[in-house]
Amino acid sequence: MDRLTLNVFRFTAGIDYLPYYQKLSFCFQDSHCLEDVLQYIQKEIRGFEYEQDRLTLRLNGIVIFENLPVMDLVQRFGNEWVIEPVSIYYAKKDLILNKKAIWKRYETFFQDADFLTKSDKEAFEDYMMINFITPMDNEQYYGDGFFLYIKWLLSRYPQKSEELLEILKDKKGGIMNFVSVAEFAYPKAEKIDQEIWDMIRERFELYN
Repeated sequence: MDRLTLNVFRFTAGIDYLPYYQKLSFCFQDSHCLEDVLQYIQKEIRGFEYEQDRLTLRLNGIVIFENLPVMDLVQRFGNEWVIEPVSIYYAKKDLILNKKAIWKRYETFFQDADFLTKSDKEAFEDYMMINFITPMDNEQYYGDGFFLYIKWLLSRYPQKSEELLEILKDKKGGIMNFVSVAEFAYPKAEKIDQEIWDMIRERFELYN
């Protein structure tokens, strides 16, 4: 039976001053998936939390959103894993992020877009974690997930395109600051790259 060495990120906002890592060893079989590793960690470390409804984490610096086979992950990352939240800055409890703080970044947008329904706004959660794939260090950048959310809104509210596209044009935080994220997720986020580049070409005629 093969073994994983796990270095698990730990942090509880309001209690811990700084994050720390706990080391564990996990014996895995061919049938094991990432979820099995997380359940093992939860069993071994009292109070450990992760997003059970929507798997999201960073493994050796690379973002993962899927319950992939451990064997597949070992081939890609080896047998020593560092497991962290997708954003240490927004860490609330171990691998869970402070979503209220993330929502606050978009408060002005949602206030201005008063035509959006409650379900429209809630749909942003489907895109939120994509924001954290990028390696770019730019606090003003609205995020790739946010841009894909805008794309979704454009399909629902074409009559509001001018209003919705305005935020994408922002010089410091807008879509023209996009950098490829394909290599920073596993499996590679090539579809996200393609969708963002398509938006740039279609909406801003960058290559015309």
